[in-house]
Amino acid sequence: MSMNRCACFISRLQRHFNSRTHRVTAGICHVSSGSGLLHGQHRPGSVVCIRDVSSNSSSPKSPDTSLFVPVSLKADPSADGGVGMELTQPLDKNELLKLLNRFYKRREMQKLAADQGLDARLFHQAFISFRKYILEMTSLPADLHIILNDICCGAGHIDDIYPYFMRHAKQIFPMLDCMDDLRKISDLRVPANWYPEARAIQRKVIFHAGPTNSGKTYHAIQRYLAAKSGVYCGPLKLLAHEIFEKSNDAGVPCDLVTGEERTFVDPEGRASGHVACTIEMCSVTTPYEVAVIDEIQMIRDPSRGWAWTRALLGLCAEEIHVCGESAAIDFVRELMYTTGEEVEVHNYQRLTPFSILDHAVESLDNLRPGDCIVCFSKNDIYSISRQIEARGQECAVIYGSLPPGTKLSQAKKFNDPDDPCKILVATDAIGMGLNLSIKRIIFNSLVKPNVNEKGEKQMETISTSQALQIAGRAGRFSSKFKEGEVTTMYRDDLPVLKEILSHSVDPIETAGLHPTAEQIEMFAYHLPDATLSNLLDIFVSLSQVDGLYFVCNIDDFKFLADMIQHIPLNLRSRYVFCTAPINKKQPFVCTSFLKFARQFSRDEPLTFDWVCRHVGWPLAPPKNIKDLVHLEAVHDVLDLYLWLSYRFMDMFPDTASIREIQRELDDTIQQGVRNITRLIRASDPTITDTLQTQSNRHGWTGSNSGTGSRSQRGQRASEQMMDSSLTSRLHDNSSQRVDRFLHAMRLHDDQLVDISARFQAEMKKGLSAESSAAAAVKMLPTHVRSTPDGSEKGQFLALDLGGSKFKVLQVKVREGMGIRKGGVEMEEKVYPISKELLNGRAPELFDHVSESLKDFLHVKNIILEKKHPLAFTFSFPCEQTRLDKGLLLSWSKNCRARGLQGKDVVQALRDAIDRTGGMDIEVLAMVNDTVATMMTCGFDDQYCEVGVIIGTGTNACYMEELRHVDLVEGDEGRMCVNTEWGGFGDDGALNDFITEFDQDVDAASINPGKQIFEKMVSGLYLGELVRLVVLKMAKRGLLFDGCVSDALRTKGKITTAHVAAMEEYKTGLKNTRDILVELGLNPSEDDCIAVQHVSTIVSFRSSNLVAAGLAAILTRIKQNRHLRTLRITVGVDGTVYKTHPQYPKRLHKVVRRLLPECQVRFVLSDSGSSKGAALVTAVAQRLASRKQQVDDTLAPFRLNQEQLQLVKARMRVGLEAGLKSKGPSAVKMLPSYVYHTPDGTERGKYLALDLGGTNFRAMLVKFKKGLQNNTRLYHKIYTIPLEIMQGTGEELFDHLAQYVSDFLDYMGIKKAHLPAGFTFSFPCEQTAIDTGILVSWTKGFKATDCEGHDVVNMLREAIKRRNEYDLDIVALVNDTVGTMMSCAYEDPQCEVGLIAGTGSNVCYMEELKNIEKIDVEMSKMCINTEWGGLGDDGSLDDIITPFDVEVDQNSVNPGKQRFEKLTSGMYLGEIVRQVLLDLTRGGLLFRGRVTETLKTPGIFQTKYLSQIESDRLALLQVRSILQQLGLDSTCDDSIIVKEVCGVVSRRAAELCGAGMAAVVDKIRENRGLDHLNITVGVDGALYKLHPHFSGVLQETTRALAPQCNVTFLPSEEGSGKGAALITAVARQKQNC
Repeated sequence: MSMNRCACFISRLQRHFNSRTHRVTAGICHVSSGSGLLHGQHRPGSVVCIRDVSSNSSSPKSPDTSLFVPVSLKADPSADGGVGMELTQPLDKNELLKLLNRFYKRREMQKLAADQGLDARLFHQAFISFRKYILEMTSLPADLHIILNDICCGAGHIDDIYPYFMRHAKQIFPMLDCMDDLRKISDLRVPANWYPEARAIQRKVIFHAGPTNSGKTYHAIQRYLAAKSGVYCGPLKLLAHEIFEKSNDAGVPCDLVTGEERTFVDPEGRASGHVACTIEMCSVTTPYEVAVIDEIQMIRDPSRGWAWTRALLGLCAEEIHVCGESAAIDFVRELMYTTGEEVEVHNYQRLTPFSILDHAVESLDNLRPGDCIVCFSKNDIYSISRQIEARGQECAVIYGSLPPGTKLSQAKKFNDPDDPCKILVATDAIGMGLNLSIKRIIFNSLVKPNVNEKGEKQMETISTSQALQIAGRAGRFSSKFKEGEVTTMYRDDLPVLKEILSHSVDPIETAGLHPTAEQIEMFAYHLPDATLSNLLDIFVSLSQVDGLYFVCNIDDFKFLADMIQHIPLNLRSRYVFCTAPINKKQPFVCTSFLKFARQFSRDEPLTFDWVCRHVGWPLAPPKNIKDLVHLEAVHDVLDLYLWLSYRFMDMFPDTASIREIQRELDDTIQQGVRNITRLIRASDPTITDTLQTQSNRHGWTGSNSGTGSRSQRGQRASEQMMDSSLTSRLHDNSSQRVDRFLHAMRLHDDQLVDISARFQAEMKKGLSAESSAAAAVKMLPTHVRSTPDGSEKGQFLALDLGGSKFKVLQVKVREGMGIRKGGVEMEEKVYPISKELLNGRAPELFDHVSESLKDFLHVKNIILEKKHPLAFTFSFPCEQTRLDKGLLLSWSKNCRARGLQGKDVVQALRDAIDRTGGMDIEVLAMVNDTVATMMTCGFDDQYCEVGVIIGTGTNACYMEELRHVDLVEGDEGRMCVNTEWGGFGDDGALNDFITEFDQDVDAASINPGKQIFEKMVSGLYLGELVRLVVLKMAKRGLLFDGCVSDALRTKGKITTAHVAAMEEYKTGLKNTRDILVELGLNPSEDDCIAVQHVSTIVSFRSSNLVAAGLAAILTRIKQNRHLRTLRITVGVDGTVYKTHPQYPKRLHKVVRRLLPECQVRFVLSDSGSSKGAALVTAVAQRLASRKQQVDDTLAPFRLNQEQLQLVKARMRVGLEAGLKSKGPSAVKMLPSYVYHTPDGTERGKYLALDLGGTNFRAMLVKFKKGLQNNTRLYHKIYTIPLEIMQGTGEELFDHLAQYVSDFLDYMGIKKAHLPAGFTFSFPCEQTAIDTGILVSWTKGFKATDCEGHDVVNMLREAIKRRNEYDLDIVALVNDTVGTMMSCAYEDPQCEVGLIAGTGSNVCYMEELKNIEKIDVEMSKMCINTEWGGLGDDGSLDDIITPFDVEVDQNSVNPGKQRFEKLTSGMYLGEIVRQVLLDLTRGGLLFRGRVTETLKTPGIFQTKYLSQIESDRLALLQVRSILQQLGLDSTCDDSIIVKEVCGVVSRRAAELCGAGMAAVVDKIRENRGLDHLNITVGVDGALYKLHPHFSGVLQETTRALAPQCNVTFLPSEEGSGKGAALITAVARQKQNC
């Protein structure tokens, strides 16, 4: 290597070798409030953290790190090449991999990284990237290469990697280095300060409050017109146009500014004093005399509210006139209070009255001039306008996506008294911006799609504010109608409307905010590689707003940002493009937007010719609705061009030409809307394919499109449309006649989502103990706790009773075959049941069943005397309290046997078997047929956790989390719940979807008012529904020329089999004709088509309703498991599903459309219910057997009170033996020479030095005079290199002295002569408080020439060798003693210390007279028990398990510290691993597969016990933890793992409790007390972090030491603060 290259790295290498002795993590902790940091020199590279324990200051908002996207690192061209390799040697990749994985597992590194902002998720991502970088790079930077080489050679410590890891982490996550800056940028708490020009003037705010048509805006505009200058800010272009025209007509020059248009009245383009603009376009820097902000209530709009906030806070006007609802008054006042501006309120009343009529319109025949029908769907507009014109009347049409010119044209047509058009059909677009001469507002629906603050679309009943806004258009002041009227189209909506309008408008509570381009640019400066969408996400995640504001929804912005992310644009241009107001639901508009951005990025102007080519100009007039929709989209594209042209004038130069063709296009669209009925008719031949496409966009399902109104509305509407106006529709084809007649049965996706939500609510009610009794959906627990796993085996009998016949089967379940390594063989025989038995006495029915069972045994030559386990499939609603006990709730399916309802069905079967005699039958399980179907399919598909029956009856079941099933004790695992969804709607939940035909079917059934959902869905009723529809259509003359046969009038003549035959793909029409002829009818071809269509609609509704129910179940499962996506299989059975040719396909399609994020597979059950019942029994036997084996394995860990008393007694014996001067003792009872606990008078500054492992900590502790709890603590942590830990003793203590010197420099106290306490957490034999002979090293230390030497003296000698500072080491402290002293400072009753963490130990204040090995004239001394040695003499052998023996033998000190190995965090995880390994080898866990991971010692850390046993942790999260460990578990495995963790940790806590009981009882007896009150100071991660350890410990202590009242006090900064306190106490006593 050249000299130049060597020299290039000398300085870097020097820094590296110097840093090896200064790896520091610094922190400063305040234990109570006080002044700031001590000033001292801060070492470069150390991290300072400040903690004030007594402070309540709020922490900044934590970022959502899931939004942090790692940056891809590119190779550095200036990298060092192979210099590191030349200086050292090549690196072994395998060794590196092991090394890096060890680094990853070090908790110290994770904690240090967390302090730097790397949470667990980021730490993992950063490590993966770092590892890949190191392993895949051909050459590494020299300093990193050298470090890694040193560590591999044993010359470095693994922690040396940390700085390089953090350097890499900050390169891929640049936000870590600038989080404070990002938080400042995204701080939105004082938006008023964003507008300094507005804050520089004193504005007067006048609020004009009133309803629509009250003149509030008129008065504000009058002041605007009278002013010298003014700005009007409106929500719509139409309103801005209106004010623009009104101002200029009044002689006040006014300009117009909207997103797409700039119109200056001055010929030379100079700005006028007045401007009318859309609110987003208002200037907050231009001064005005008057500003008008219209519709202020929109300040709370989830998407646009920010614009009103900006205008209200930022407009530079002397007077701000705010117009809107009175609900905004208080909020505007509160907002203006933050700016110091008062609000003057002017209230207005409506100028003309409007009334709510007492009757609904109910039929389009009842329309009259001046009516406006308001719809919330474009499809409803198309449908209703066509029906109106079919009645010979003209109507105008207005909806949101029409161009403004077309809207005005339609409004003018409607308002013109000479125009024959007297009816208006419109959306809520009429609520603002149009002056209309309306007499009566008619709500066609009260439900509209809405987008909430999260950007989620949902169907909601309109609010009072929305209803008033629309209703207020009736009877406007300037119209010919002096009074307005409001009503609904349908009778059942009228009371709802009255209820809505009777409420006051909800007060406004928050205003919207939106990040500005400047803020995003500042973000991008810090995060240059982040996408714009990601920048927005991080901004919102970090943003802080106060209670007056919210951040507006940015989903549309992000949608556009993601769409053009791949196009190279600068950030400002990209931001502007993404603020473009486009309809993202229009594919053509989105495509155009993309092409505009791409052309712009190429720096190629978008000329008029280019745009014409793109949109296909000139465009022909529309021939159908599809053409009209496309023309509207083209108009939006031209709007987009104009909008962009005012922001990028040079790139969008042909504004005038584009505006000219847009006017032409507007005229074309106007012509199309005038002929909208013809366009709809032209779209109709195939049931309007175009409308279907549009319908799908709005969420329609079914075989046709339609208006989408709810079912009772549609039912009445269809009746009234069929009466006097039938002759006007003779030209319509047969299917369309049926569509109109049955449009109440056609359900669109929004309705299905609504039904699904209702069903979810019913499920929740059924699961709750409080509401289950009244719930229509019963949600019955089945006590089936697991699906098959393929290991089931056995031979069973099965009975399947579900209707007019039943089956008896012999089922053999065998291992070693089939997809799941298991197979099922069945033999069966079917036995009929007469109607007399089905409707007779229950004992007679069950006697017949029992006799048939005996017959089966004879026929199959099955030995009668042998005991046979039997599974019973009973397909009727039952409430099960056990797997083999179920009370019949009600009969269904035309079965009504008397005397069984409310009684145990299984017992009834057992009694019948006893009466029959001659058989030895054990009924093990009763199963619903739906559950059996799920189990059957689950045997072949492990993802099957839902079962559905769609046959004679219908039902569904699924695996519910047991914690949600209130009626069953326990909360671990899952249980199959039988929904009994046939009862959905029995409480009226489906009333608005029930048609008159459903009502007729229900009335004629054997259980009127019950099983409503089943009657709309199941095969028992589908044929009857078709018959009733056909009968009514025939009676109305719509079929068979009005002829009706006797057979058609007869119930049951059309069956579900007929329905299926009618819908056969090729032979359906022929089958329909044959069926109708059999009914005595003479159908025409049109009749056959119509009847087939009736069948389609009825069966399609059935599949849609089932899909809605399934969607609810799958959504619940997904939410239960906190999954974004769900992979699941649904097992299905039933004659409808099996035999209907179209049903499965329709069901699958709708379910997948309702749940696009779920992967749903449907599996048809073979021999479902019978096979499934046997499998339930087999699973139950498997689970019972496994539970017994697990219980047997864990039994030795479950200690009873007698065993715990023995442990307590043995601990007491050990304590007494250790205090004696002679004789062996496993419990060492080491004197600490600490004679007093703190009394609260300690004061002064003390140093505390803490060597407890690989880290050394130096602390300065300050106690203030006479004030407890007023302590300040400053510290630094130093990492000790491995070569020092394992070098010589002199090198080690010299290193410690160097760290002390550094800390004294840092604190600026090097010249001070301070007393110090030395916490040394290794076994020492003390002869005085300031001396300690090291007995042996632990925790990886091997420094030579230390064992057998006084460690305090070695530290003093090292300090002398430095000759830089003087230190008075007053005390050598054990960490347990330090914990006691720290807590005693808080509580004078604390005389016991407990460590329950990596290790386990106790100390306590013993009477000196009992300590034979010490001869001192004092009353007490703290004794360090070292109780971990209990059992080293064999005294615990009777409670030690084989797993404990295995752990002990594999430890570094076999046969030693036996009690500690049962109780401390260092060993509990390993004990659990040994148990799991044993259970797996026995086939009880993880399917018997012993993985390499499970065989790895130490892999199961004790922290996993704490996580797994957390009560807040669902089993899914337990599985996630196990998967991180490479253990692929099932739900059942997770339950067992959690149980194992529980018994191991509980035993540890109980043993500690028994030991503690011995200690406190000894103290009580020492003092001769009947009752002792005492406090135990506690430290250690096991006690503090484990969810149950502390509770079990305290509970056991109370039980075993009932005469002691023991309080446990967790320690803060125990070892450091404790060492300082021991020093303080010792110094005080020396000075006395």
